[in-house]
Amino acid sequence: MDTLINIGLYVAYIAFFAAIALLIFFPVYNMLIGNFGKAKGSLIGVGILVVVLLIAYLLSPADQGAYYTKMGVGPDCQKS
Repeated sequence: MDTLINIGLYVAYIAFFAAIALLIFFPVYNMLIGNFGKAKGSLIGVGILVVVLLIAYLLSPADQGAYYTKMGVGPDCQKS
């Protein structure tokens, strides 16, 4: 059973990173072939996504809560 879960996780990771790569590739490709008007909206979307992820990372707490202590998660396993 664990093997099927691991395979599923690997497939999900591959699909996720492929989607991110295509998300970056196609706007750049559209810009290079001269269709900047359509690519501009996609690039703005990618920029907004990066800003939201950066804000979420910066606002995430670095301290441990009761749940982390209960589950045995130490400071070396999370953002410090």
